[in-house]
Amino acid sequence: MHTDTSNYELTSQTPEDSDTTVLHSKFRHSSPWFDYATWYRVHPNRVETTDDVLTLIATGARHGIRTITVPGIAPDGDPRYRDRVLSKAQQREIRILVDISSEMYEAYGIASPFSYENLTDLVHLWIESGARGIELGNFSCFTDSQDITVFGTHRLASLEKLVNVLDPEAAISIGFPQITDEILNAWLDTNFYNIVRAEFHIQDHTIESFTSYLQKTYATFDQFNRMTTWNLRPDILNEAHHTLSASARVCIILALPGIVYFESKAMGYSPFTRHALRLRETLALHNASIAVAHNSQPGVCHLLVGPIEIRINVERSEGEILPPDCEILLSSSGNLPMADDGTSRILPLGEVVWIDHRSTSRS
Repeated sequence: MHTDTSNYELTSQTPEDSDTTVLHSKFRHSSPWFDYATWYRVHPNRVETTDDVLTLIATGARHGIRTITVPGIAPDGDPRYRDRVLSKAQQREIRILVDISSEMYEAYGIASPFSYENLTDLVHLWIESGARGIELGNFSCFTDSQDITVFGTHRLASLEKLVNVLDPEAAISIGFPQITDEILNAWLDTNFYNIVRAEFHIQDHTIESFTSYLQKTYATFDQFNRMTTWNLRPDILNEAHHTLSASARVCIILALPGIVYFESKAMGYSPFTRHALRLRETLALHNASIAVAHNSQPGVCHLLVGPIEIRINVERSEGEILPPDCEILLSSSGNLPMADDGTSRILPLGEVVWIDHRSTSRS
């Protein structure tokens, strides 16, 4: 079911005609993070030693990960932790972000964050040694817009200024579970963060809500001249009420243009995550255009992302019969059932398939 894509052209082939609606064109603005658009977070409670972190860096590099967030404190107290991590990352051409989130403190049993002086010392040491930014973790919705300027007890303005002095291209990253439009706009409009992560939440599971959600999210980030960044956390994949399987949601998010940031716990929600990551890297999906095709069967969404077509069975209980000659690159459910004609495959309800768009155009 998996096709060799080593000879694929890295060009956008999204048509713009009456049969499609463009949800997002290729990113027009530049970013020093543009070619490092697949991020992986080493969650502090998933590593016990420096060697664990080094292994995850090596594994991530093999699967197309370009940026890795690591705990700012050595999990085993190794005094050479920072040097070993940055050395391994340099060997693998990986960018490192330093996790200084409250989750890190909790994972290591630290009752409260460092003093501001200790925190800035930590950030200074890492970035001066070669780290490319800091990770602030996932924040809940704030009720007061003034909270934007505060990280714990530390003022973000001072932290942002320090990071920019040390490295003007450094990233300051933050994510939001269940963020509202008003609060997302407020955070995007600050100068403190150049990476703000939205989450893939759709309450009304229809094609219309799905495509309008994507279009609106891309438009919001474009308004503030930022790359759209998708936060892939286990909480999103554990939503039991969702029509789409957890594996399907992973396969959708890994096809979306922009930065994809996922936590280590999310890796195991689809047996095809690693294959999807390699395809994403090979086909440069992070900078593809994305459009929705209007010639799909009822209940099925067809997204055109660069050279591939993403078919998502949102509502069609009997499944969608795929074109017999289509070239399947990836399926969220593994081997697809065969149709009665003996030559076509069926996309079941709640699942996703990646197809070479050129093969369906020829069908």
